[in-house]
Amino acid sequence: MSKTTTILVVILFLLGLGSCATTPPPQPDFRDPVTPAKTTTERQRYLDMAREYTRLATDSPSPLRQDYQLRAANILALASFTRHARQILDAIPEEALDESQRIRKRLLAAYIAILEHKPAEALQLLGTPLPASATTARKADFYRLRATAYSMEGKHLHSARERVALEKLLTDRNAIEKNHQAIWQALSQVDKQSLTRVKTLPPPHELSGWIELMRIAKAPHGGSQKLRERLDRWQAAFPNHPAGGAILTALYEQSERSLSLNPQNIALLLPLSGNLKPAGEAIQNGFISAYYEREKENPEERRIRIYDSTAGSDIREVYRLAAEEGSDLIVGPLDKGKLTLLAESGTLSLPTLALNYLEPGSGYTSDTLFQLGLSPEDEARQVAQRIWSDGHNRVGVLYPDNAWGQRVATAFITEWEKSGARIVASQPYNIEGPDFSTPIARLLKTAEENAPPEERPTQPAKPATDKEPETRRPVGIDALFMPGYPLQLRQLRPQLRFHDAGELPVYATSLAFTGKPNPAMDSDLNGLIFCDMPWILDTDSGNRKLRQAIKKNFDIVPDSQLNRLYALGVDAYNVIFALASLQSQPYQRFDGETGTLMMDEQGRLHRRLSWAIFERGAPRLLPATSTAPE
Repeated sequence: MSKTTTILVVILFLLGLGSCATTPPPQPDFRDPVTPAKTTTERQRYLDMAREYTRLATDSPSPLRQDYQLRAANILALASFTRHARQILDAIPEEALDESQRIRKRLLAAYIAILEHKPAEALQLLGTPLPASATTARKADFYRLRATAYSMEGKHLHSARERVALEKLLTDRNAIEKNHQAIWQALSQVDKQSLTRVKTLPPPHELSGWIELMRIAKAPHGGSQKLRERLDRWQAAFPNHPAGGAILTALYEQSERSLSLNPQNIALLLPLSGNLKPAGEAIQNGFISAYYEREKENPEERRIRIYDSTAGSDIREVYRLAAEEGSDLIVGPLDKGKLTLLAESGTLSLPTLALNYLEPGSGYTSDTLFQLGLSPEDEARQVAQRIWSDGHNRVGVLYPDNAWGQRVATAFITEWEKSGARIVASQPYNIEGPDFSTPIARLLKTAEENAPPEERPTQPAKPATDKEPETRRPVGIDALFMPGYPLQLRQLRPQLRFHDAGELPVYATSLAFTGKPNPAMDSDLNGLIFCDMPWILDTDSGNRKLRQAIKKNFDIVPDSQLNRLYALGVDAYNVIFALASLQSQPYQRFDGETGTLMMDEQGRLHRRLSWAIFERGAPRLLPATSTAPE
């Protein structure tokens, strides 16, 4: 039996394949759908198709055998069985393939690398152009995959360049429009400083036209008239540019609305007395610093009035006073209860950027209420998306038994179940208790009980002792969401190792990191993956120079919980001038200190955070991930 046949037999055995069908099923190509199967039903459908192609390949001569193998590998990748898909590809000898099949194999290998979050490997596979004989569809795949890999590496300008090349290969109107949006979204994630440094070529150079238009969109407008003048000049320079359709129209519409969102008198409503005074002062310092940085050439043109939202008993009176004194935009309040009172009372008469969120079921809607905050639920949802995109399917949740922990766990579970998967085990732990071993043992036991019968151990594990942990790996679980505070997480991680779960991928929210690297204290967190804002992880996004100046001028304690509120203040000022574009263009992004901001239909600003992993007791940045690789 040849190596190829052996591999196919093994795959058949592992997947439980066996059928009497004699005709091949239809093949879903990795171009459509562009994302792997998310629900159990989809995965089963793909496995059924892979079963047939794998069986047919064992009984077919070349080149039909290789065609069936490529189809089976394609479908296994779509079902998230990337390891088995790789085994099939590796077993196909290059000399057995014709040129068309070699192209398919290379593209599929790159697609699998993207699914496994290995963008560098994908780009290496796609390092040389396809031969001229390649079909237009395959050439489109080539540029689409390169664009996605660059995006995953955070090289958004490169990603836009690949999509500009892709444009020439597309004929479907919807695909072209989606590609335009993808180019615009990629460029919107290039920070303003980097975008300014890019050297462009004169018209009609297509990529340069995109870059020049994004520069206009990101620049301070100085009013609707100035924005329209800049757009008119761009349109005259690039009269037939692809961005001259829906995107340019949206920018012109934004210019009509930008007068009300380019305020000259801003009211800042913050708690400057009482228990929330430290938080209010941190936000105020960040806000004013961003004001001086942005308005340093003409600091007198825009005026900021600051109001204590805790002065007096009624936030509605504070809001009315700010409106009566000539404010044309309100920033605040910070307190969720005060924001709810303003919304329910109908007091929100001016464009308002609240520094917290209304409850999702509040029923309040307004085109002039925008909401920005540091929502732990948003972080939990992003962790769920990251775990799924990292290829894990059976996930447990170990969370603090308090109000914060329950909120975060609920948000995570709700987001996770959107994929059609379920949580295999969920277990709270007492943050004040001395025993973290018991909840971990309960969680792992529940996961094992929920595992398929064939995966459960046939013999009991050797009991754990003080000197030796159990001698088998956890069953039924391949990743763990473990939100919590640094003090508890430093104890939980060693306990996982004691229970033979030390190699289990563990994810957490930003609360896991104090904000100050402390290798001596955080060495027990090694391997923990978490999300946090650029302000804390000191990434190249946002205004890094301003970030460093604020930290120095205000002598911010890096491991203080107030640290992140300075970033909220900076973003609260700078995002004011992007609210119109974020509202009118769903794919628009704003690079902030709290994260990459995007707006939903309710005016809620969501943060896309950076990712890091603890190594040697300190965070190391991880590449960005794409939850929908194309």
